[in-house]
Amino acid sequence: MILKRKRQGFPTAPPWSPDRHRNQPVLIIGDDSDDQTAEISRIVTQWAENQHRSALHTCDQVHAVGQLAVFGLTPTKIARRLRAPRRHVEAALTVAGSPTARDALTEHGLDLFQAVVIAEFADDPDAVATLIRATSTSAGGFDHTAQRLRDARADQQARNRVLDELRQNGVRIINRPTPTDPACRLSLLDHDRAPLTPEGHTSCPGHAAYLIQDYDITGSGPFQVTYLPEYVCTHPDAYGHIHRYATPATDTSPTRAAPRTPTAATTTPAETTLTTPPTAPGVPRTPRTETEAKADPPGPPNSRPRRRSPATSRSSRTLRRGSQPPPSAAAGYVPSSRAEPRRRARAGSSPTSSPPHTTT
Repeated sequence: MILKRKRQGFPTAPPWSPDRHRNQPVLIIGDDSDDQTAEISRIVTQWAENQHRSALHTCDQVHAVGQLAVFGLTPTKIARRLRAPRRHVEAALTVAGSPTARDALTEHGLDLFQAVVIAEFADDPDAVATLIRATSTSAGGFDHTAQRLRDARADQQARNRVLDELRQNGVRIINRPTPTDPACRLSLLDHDRAPLTPEGHTSCPGHAAYLIQDYDITGSGPFQVTYLPEYVCTHPDAYGHIHRYATPATDTSPTRAAPRTPTAATTTPAETTLTTPPTAPGVPRTPRTETEAKADPPGPPNSRPRRRSPATSRSSRTLRRGSQPPPSAAAGYVPSSRAEPRRRARAGSSPTSSPPHTTT
């Protein structure tokens, strides 16, 4: 090419020699011309050198992503330059913006996504301590604890929204009344023969409310818990309210029963007095007749004569009958203490010479 240009008459540049060009300035041209871009390239190079050989610690990853974000790179550009998943880059940015999460990541050896949960509860020290303790439990304990804390926070936020609305309306908030408290719900009270309503009860000094839970189970998903105000009057009797379902007061003083008098159904034509007059000491009492015994009025169980049941009477008769000897052996019956020698005598085994017993 150079020879061709010489033949055509074009001038050529003199050949390069180190001595001739030693003191001439040289302009070094690179890919980046500003300091910020060079710093970005340096960080990306460090990432590639360490991530694909000896893995970076999570704290180093968070610090690198945070520096790239300071230089104005978006999460998408950071993920593209670092060849990292976008969700990891977003998690690192979340941790980088929370000092509490960064400290927990460094001191307690959490992973990246556990540190994200710590950043979520950074404003609640008790929740952070609970989550850190949950990292030492079995698998799944940290996630379960985090979800329980989220549910508790959502429940408290729902309560606070209703309470703030009641305070804005000037309603006094009380705890749920106990059975011994005089407070009563407005749905159970009347005033001037008209039901009480929350709107019509606002002028009463006893106007107050407490929160109740309402469960919505109509949907196909998990049931929803909402909070509703329950309006009450703290002293309904003092402010002239009447319980809607109250019963009128009755006389509860103890009354004495009237003495019982004999009637025609409990008396006999021949007798008008059913009690037996007492007798003097030492004088035998006259036995009562069968008519008097049948005419006794019912009384306490201890005063009635105890009747023997048929089974008991039958067994008693059987025992009495079994203790007596049969008629055929009545003459030769002797007590048990004397029956043994006579039994031996009849068998011929008695050592004595007593005559045999005969029956006449």
